[in-house]
Amino acid sequence: ANTDLIISEVTDPKDTYQAKFVEIYNLSASSIDFSTEVWYISRQANGGTWADVQLTSSIVAGGKYVVAYSQSSFNTAYNFDPNLAHGDISGNGDDGYFLYYGGDHSTGTLIDSYGVIDEDGTGKTWEYTDTKAVRFRSVSSPNTTWTASEWDIPSSANVADMTPSEYREDVSWQAAAVGTDWNTKSTDNWGGTYGYIPDASFNVTIVSASPNDPMIGAVSVCNNLTLNSDAALSVGVAGDLTVYGDLSIAATKDRAAASLVIDSDATGNGSLIVKGSASGSAVVQRYFEAYTGAGDGWHYIGSPVNDMAIASSDFDPTGTQNDLYAWDEDDYLWRNYKGSYFPGTTLANGTGYMVAYQSNVTNSFVGSLNTTDVTFSNLSRTPTKGDGWHLLGNPFASAIYWNDGNWALTNVAGNAKVYDESAGNYVDKPANDIIPSTNGFFIQVSVDGSNSLTIPAASRVHDASGNYKQGRTNNMDETLKLIVNNDANGFSDRTIIGFRDDAQTAFDWDFDSHKMFGQVTAPQLWTLTEGEEFSTNNLPHVYESLALPMNFKAGVNSTYHIIAEGIESFYLNSEIYLEDLQTGSMIDLREQPMYTFEGKPSDNNDRFVLHFFGVTIVSDISLSENAEVYAYANRVFVRAREQNINYKIEVFDLLGRKVFADEFNSNGLNSFTVNVQQGVYLVRLQTGNSVVVNKISLN
Repeated sequence: ANTDLIISEVTDPKDTYQAKFVEIYNLSASSIDFSTEVWYISRQANGGTWADVQLTSSIVAGGKYVVAYSQSSFNTAYNFDPNLAHGDISGNGDDGYFLYYGGDHSTGTLIDSYGVIDEDGTGKTWEYTDTKAVRFRSVSSPNTTWTASEWDIPSSANVADMTPSEYREDVSWQAAAVGTDWNTKSTDNWGGTYGYIPDASFNVTIVSASPNDPMIGAVSVCNNLTLNSDAALSVGVAGDLTVYGDLSIAATKDRAAASLVIDSDATGNGSLIVKGSASGSAVVQRYFEAYTGAGDGWHYIGSPVNDMAIASSDFDPTGTQNDLYAWDEDDYLWRNYKGSYFPGTTLANGTGYMVAYQSNVTNSFVGSLNTTDVTFSNLSRTPTKGDGWHLLGNPFASAIYWNDGNWALTNVAGNAKVYDESAGNYVDKPANDIIPSTNGFFIQVSVDGSNSLTIPAASRVHDASGNYKQGRTNNMDETLKLIVNNDANGFSDRTIIGFRDDAQTAFDWDFDSHKMFGQVTAPQLWTLTEGEEFSTNNLPHVYESLALPMNFKAGVNSTYHIIAEGIESFYLNSEIYLEDLQTGSMIDLREQPMYTFEGKPSDNNDRFVLHFFGVTIVSDISLSENAEVYAYANRVFVRAREQNINYKIEVFDLLGRKVFADEFNSNGLNSFTVNVQQGVYLVRLQTGNSVVVNKISLN
């Protein structure tokens, strides 16, 4: 029997739920007659109840078979009838679909799966609520095990985005296209029977359609993409394109405008990810704001094309007031392209550079797109010079996740740094944060020579927040972020203090970051521990108290403001204070999250101290050796190993509200009745400066 059927598309249209359907594709070279071979498409709702729908009629070799929820609704939405309609094709985005041969889900043989049997799909990799899922064209056989890498699932999709009965189509942008929007469903624009917007299974060819060459301004996908010699395609700053197969751009151009262009402007960059190979020359733009002489206008870059020659390119600064620099860790110097010691004649893959321009400009990286990993090894660490800091560059035409598990880091710090042009300072990038496209970033190696890292193609991502300026900044639990700005210029700085179970007081290469100083006119803020300077400082949890020195350097004479963010991520009854040693002020950051003060460059750097009191996490905490806290029914028991010790006991709900408080002198075992609703509570036991916290259940 021929059992080469696969589920090719699963849908739950956001705008018209009645138009949902499941598409099946025949991979084989022979047809299947469902009157002689028994096949079922079975739906399991929320990992529980089953519904079985037997297939009727037949499916030709290489053919598509559509099973719809409602024949009339399907016809209204797509203007043709499905092969079969049945009310049990009603998956709500968290239901699984399964193909069975020879019987239904209880008697047949499982051939292909969308989802996991006996699992609710909510929050799983196969959830398709208000969207669709399309099988990649590269899938060559059924699979009884759910495999996320076989599917493209957009974040949202309407009826216009569905592609029933056109799995694995080959379409072209029409020479007589009406309009330029790639994501408009129209037979005037796209070839094929229905004018569908390409999905991840479509091979797409772009032909000349001047003046209506296609433009991408939203999420777009295809399998292979071919640009003919007279074709033009642009990806706008609000758009992103994923080519799951290969990209081929004609080597010769029949008209001047023919090309693939990734746009850039003051708001950010367009984005392109090619999963397969890329041939031909593309243009990736990068917008730069002018250098004004006030310390701003410096930009860090990484080239997304392979080893682009600098000479005669947009990045060649010769004979102008523009600049191009490479960073030299060995000598702690910026090497000017106009000088004698600039390394190389190309913008090397994965290497970062610094540029500045006398006026606003949009430059172009031109060449073959890099789509493969870039590896570095044996980088220098010169303690008296660059101290192991190296400027790398994002080598892809999209943003990338930094240190997301795909990077191979050996003796490399777990945090990277991206320069924030508007702040005049560096922003720390912890694991899983974004490095913007066409952007440079600093990494620090811990050992001279014996180190390596790989910038992986697997970490590419479309991220609208990851624009060329700085990318996004993650918020983390039990983490305090302090931002300092001033009234004289737009520059600012930030320092981060976090608390985690696996931290130590000394510098942790996995998740701490040393301070790098930005523009001289920008304020600088950093903490100190064991003689080292931190921009990100993760410490063990504070059970009693911690005094953490925090240094500040003013860039200019001005009024400054320190703003505390992340206070809400701490246990609600911990205490966090900022002490100003210069003025003698003590600020409770819970009550006053912004502190205003005067600063000038000649002030002493060691101006502030952060004071932390109490537990800073609400998870279970081991008790001290001196006392145990536990509960039975509505009573709290305290067993103290030492008698005649004065204790203060407080009980809080998980919102931090105090529901009970008392003081007692220990007599071995003390108990307290707490009249509250059944639930989980926190007990805080204190004697002197010693504090312990435990979770209890009261009923």
